[in-house]
Amino acid sequence: MQSEQLSQFFFDSSTFVATSQEAIEHSAPHIYLSALPFAAKHSLVYKMFSPLCNGLVAVNLFGVQHHGEHLVMTLAGHKKAVNSISYTPDGDSIGTGSADGTVRIWDMHTGDEALSPLHGDGSPVLSVTFSPDGKSLLSGSEAGILYVWRFMAGHETPQRLSAHDARVNSVAWSPDDSIVASASGDNTLRLWRAETGHWSAETDHWSAETGHWKTEKDYLYTELKGHTKAVNAVAFSPDGSTVASGSDDMTIRLWRSNTGTQAFKLSCGDFGSIRCVCFSPDGKRLAGGSIKGVRLWRTPNWKKIVTLKNLTEEVQSVAISPDGQHLVSRDGKHVRLWTMPRFTSKASSVVLSGHTSTVRAITFSPNGAHIASAAADGKVFIWKVGEDRSTIQIPTRPNGGVTSVVVSSDGASIVSGSNDKSVRVWDRVTGLERFSPLLGHTSGVFAVAASPNERFIASAGNDNTVRLWSSQSGSAIRRTSIKQRAMVQAVAFSSDARWLAWGLSDNTVCSWDIESKTLTAFGPVVCDNPVHSVAFSLDSRVLAAGDEKGYIYLWMTDADQCPRRPLRAGEGTVFCITFLPDGEHIFSGGRDGFCRKFNIVGGDEVLTLDGDSRAVRSVACSSDGQLIGTGGDDTTVCLWDAINGTLLARLSGHTKRVDSVAFTSDGQSIVSGSYDGAIRDFRVKASAAIPPDSNSDPLAILFSATNQEGWRVGPSGELLLWVPAAYRTQLPEPPCTLWIRSQHIQISFGDGGWSRGEKWTSCWRGGF
Repeated sequence: MQSEQLSQFFFDSSTFVATSQEAIEHSAPHIYLSALPFAAKHSLVYKMFSPLCNGLVAVNLFGVQHHGEHLVMTLAGHKKAVNSISYTPDGDSIGTGSADGTVRIWDMHTGDEALSPLHGDGSPVLSVTFSPDGKSLLSGSEAGILYVWRFMAGHETPQRLSAHDARVNSVAWSPDDSIVASASGDNTLRLWRAETGHWSAETDHWSAETGHWKTEKDYLYTELKGHTKAVNAVAFSPDGSTVASGSDDMTIRLWRSNTGTQAFKLSCGDFGSIRCVCFSPDGKRLAGGSIKGVRLWRTPNWKKIVTLKNLTEEVQSVAISPDGQHLVSRDGKHVRLWTMPRFTSKASSVVLSGHTSTVRAITFSPNGAHIASAAADGKVFIWKVGEDRSTIQIPTRPNGGVTSVVVSSDGASIVSGSNDKSVRVWDRVTGLERFSPLLGHTSGVFAVAASPNERFIASAGNDNTVRLWSSQSGSAIRRTSIKQRAMVQAVAFSSDARWLAWGLSDNTVCSWDIESKTLTAFGPVVCDNPVHSVAFSLDSRVLAAGDEKGYIYLWMTDADQCPRRPLRAGEGTVFCITFLPDGEHIFSGGRDGFCRKFNIVGGDEVLTLDGDSRAVRSVACSSDGQLIGTGGDDTTVCLWDAINGTLLARLSGHTKRVDSVAFTSDGQSIVSGSYDGAIRDFRVKASAAIPPDSNSDPLAILFSATNQEGWRVGPSGELLLWVPAAYRTQLPEPPCTLWIRSQHIQISFGDGGWSRGEKWTSCWRGGF
């Protein structure tokens, strides 16, 4: 191995250990079983060791960063939360202040502490900052005291400034190295001369000769009053002429640093208490963070530019990159990196995940190539993002709500339609798309269907077209336009794959003979109201349509038969219809929130399912006729006993209405599509609390396991799989085994099965 590769290997190894330390320390076998599968695929550790293993989980990422892809170093030493971090101007060192009462200096080349911990008064350290020349560090404590640590000849001599009556929340150093500023819970700011000053006050000074504190006249410059509540943040403008302060009184005040007089006040009543402030490097923008997010103002007129709101918790720390084009903020347990050309309202962001506790402080390195983040668990992470942030890709947003799903007859694929105008075909094992999206509709896709012979896919769109596609290649076969400009709202294949029917808003149902490519003899047929649902019986002899006034119409596909009497299916639109395998019964769901079972011969309603949903959007029947699945506006999928109407399970996970549900042909799973842009695959047995076969289905075992602090744990307490903290919200929860969305993680198993439990050593091809 060449020296360059060796260096990269050691770097990747360090990252691997740092990002998977939680699993490795708890259980050594999971170096292989858990840490390796989740490692970045481009790392030399993964490339070298994964070919030597088998029986491991396979991890596929969609719109999610590789685990540890950007995390390059972890600094661990503080015993309590790290509240503040600061780089030296050359970027070679970083200073941290902690609730454990210490200040620590770290070497950024090795990750080791460069000095012994620095102790002040023993109270929590709330803020630290290096001087512009890098020779001194300023810290502020909960006891209301400032310390100036000067690093000369290997000896740290602290200078103590004590004039505040409450905690020092924030400290800053002027760009010319002459003034330090402090913000306090006593509602004031103070400016201190770093060397000499015109104003003086009695302060305490550490004597290296005697080893004691002594009182001297020392360096108080002026006191800035105006805030009516605690001052949480202070920052100098790049030219040093202005000091900005943010307070719980919901204002940001701008002060002249040479006189201490107030120059301007920004009222932020709609924005909340100001927790942090910072200037852009060119001084033309000011950023402030609050419980509402991050807000940017333009200087010198102080006009608001934009408010960035998609944050989960209050912003206690914010920093702007050296090039002024990016901003980083704390977002709960995550670091959020914003890419904002000219700081317009089109700002986009990406999340760096890895912390397992709340982030307290963040900052950019002087060259902008790294971000340092400090957390409540005492750890500091160093992230590599590149000098132009080009290594961070902004993930795509969900393309649109999923309006319809259907499972292929062999159970291998899921077909989905979306209001983003696309039709997509997904592999049910890997969650990957089988080929590129099927594009052609010029408006949202309302419905999709798959032919039982696995040859065709049909889609109906809001563009007044019905399209036919090849199931094998995704290529377009036929396009039918509705001349009368009626909206196509439903589509269905007959069970023998001979006919395709669609329902229209002009009260008609059209049917098409697929082989002859002509309209069938029994179509079009007319309803009294716009049609919203269509379905064929399993013997293809009956065609049903539901309208927007609560009626279901039935026709025999034999052209000589007359239409049957409509069934009354409640009040409002009939959104969905499905036939039972016996050919004698039909289920429907509608706007009134009920799912009803009818005897189609006599027209009697024999069962009513009430799931307390505002509307039932979709209904499906298992192939054995024993189960009914429904999806609706309450965001859940319900499983029912088709015979007695008992509610067997209510499956959650979707965040918006469920527009479509479909059983697999073997009845083992039910698939759902939602307006939240996601597709979920639920195991029926697990949903109904039926134990899986422990020997035949590793995926069922994994997703029926319990979750304990990041571990998937088996019924006997065995550790099955550790999931990195950043991925825990991206994996489906039992009984959902597949979760398809723009940002998700898919776990699967190869032909080699799963090496787990006492047989975990079988994962190593060469043995031990």
